Amino acid sequence: MSVEAAYRLYAGKYEEESINQENLIRRGKMYQQIGCRIKAAFFIMVIAALLIAGSVTAFGGESGKADSLEDVIKEPIGEMMGSTYEMSAIENGTLPADVQMEFYNAEVDAVQALRDGKVGSYINCRIYAQPFIDEFDDLIIFPESLAVMEYAFGFQKGSLLRDEFNDAMKEMKESGEEQALYDKWLNGDSGETHCIEQDWTGEKGTLEYWLNVGTPPMAYISEGGKIEGLAIDYVLTACRIMGYNVNITECSFSGLIPALQSDRADIAGRSMAVTEERKKSIDFSDTFVSADVVLLVRKDSVSDAVLAKAGAGNADGEAKEGFLESIKEDFRKTFIEENRWGLFASGIGVTLLITLCSGIIGTLFGLLWYLLYSRNIKWVNVIIMTVNRWISGIPAVVILMIMYYIVFSLSSLDAIGIAVITFAILFGIGVFGLLEAGVEAIGKGQVESAVDLGFTQTQTFWKILLPQAALYALPLYRAKVVEHLKSTAIVGYIAIMDLTKVCDMVRSRTFEAFFPLIATAVLYYLLGRLLDAILSGIEKMLKSENRESRIMRGVKQDD
Repeated sequence: MSVEAAYRLYAGKYEEESINQENLIRRGKMYQQIGCRIKAAFFIMVIAALLIAGSVTAFGGESGKADSLEDVIKEPIGEMMGSTYEMSAIENGTLPADVQMEFYNAEVDAVQALRDGKVGSYINCRIYAQPFIDEFDDLIIFPESLAVMEYAFGFQKGSLLRDEFNDAMKEMKESGEEQALYDKWLNGDSGETHCIEQDWTGEKGTLEYWLNVGTPPMAYISEGGKIEGLAIDYVLTACRIMGYNVNITECSFSGLIPALQSDRADIAGRSMAVTEERKKSIDFSDTFVSADVVLLVRKDSVSDAVLAKAGAGNADGEAKEGFLESIKEDFRKTFIEENRWGLFASGIGVTLLITLCSGIIGTLFGLLWYLLYSRNIKWVNVIIMTVNRWISGIPAVVILMIMYYIVFSLSSLDAIGIAVITFAILFGIGVFGLLEAGVEAIGKGQVESAVDLGFTQTQTFWKILLPQAALYALPLYRAKVVEHLKSTAIVGYIAIMDLTKVCDMVRSRTFEAFFPLIATAVLYYLLGRLLDAILSGIEKMLKSENRESRIMRGVKQDD
């Protein structure tokens, strides 16, 4: 063997050993990393187990179940937005000042959160809590009362109507009509009970009564979409004595006081809690009804001792419906019972009315808004861009409420008209942006050529720029229209019964969230697809006409 061959042999062996060592080192590092990850995962699992065990044992009672109020309030308490139940309980000393609260827009949402275990309890007055106990076998009212609240009707600050209403209330008490109403609604089956008909002349005019609709017996939606309840019946009876007719408007709770302040409502509330803070903004009638403030809890979260004290049986062993049976029952309650399909049909009509009217007006507004901008007047363009930025930077629901409660507060224009104007402005700003992008995609040479040919600035826009920009913008315009349809879902904030608001009202009657929400989502999807299909057909037609016109351009008819 030569020296050169021996060198190559040893060099090859050395290189092979080096590679083997590198592989061993690489594998060692890999195993080390895997081991570290296993240790970290094990550590996290141990910590999570300790936290879960700690949270369970901290809840107290037998097997982690609550057997006292102190145990219950360790978990978050659900409450409807705008309510003051926890404040009354804190003032009464039954709840600590640092109690953890979770707020929801509707009672049915808070109750669903309780049933899903997202909160440990739900605070409400006994009158409103009882319907949920009657509906759901897995809930009970915790036996300990937290406070007693007084409820009344709201009036405009300094209104003489409040005194007149109080006189009618006194007359109702003396004649026994008030007690008859309590017996009628609180002691009977509210589902079979109806308000009195307005068969009096109303020689003094018509009063606007605004209220938030929820669960029986105070105010709810009955068969055919009619608003029924003790509060409505009480106001109707009082107004009959006073000599007024009543026009009833449903509104979210947060909109009641603004409605009084903006002079849209004369009377407000189905049962508004009287607080010192609210007295600064509105006046209250005499007490209409008093009720205990209580907590709703799940049966499986409290001890047997609490269940016995509440007079409730154990929730274990209750038969559950099969999946198909449950779907059928949800469908019946959502659409068939009390002809609720009619409510959905009405809601679809209102949603389409607002969408189409505001879309057409908004498109015209956007065209004119951009035409003004295209004139390149410096101070005008500064104003236009400032307005666009402001409107684009503010949530649509805030703009809608500003328009309703401030800008048009003294106008006789109804809520749907205000919604159409508001969404037309919002949609018009969007159309402005689409046109701006479409025009920028067109070469400046076409504008210069149009000017050389003697076209005015307006003629150039309508005959040269707009037809081409529209073709660029149409696909985005279709998406904008569908988005516009979905954005109208907020009109319920200003007392409009659109599709989303109907869904909320049906949920308040069925106490179910799943099927009404899924049904509403499907309806919105189908409406969106319908509008998109219509606009897609228009787009294809316009593109076809534009292509044919370009083919025929320069060709004589007699060739």
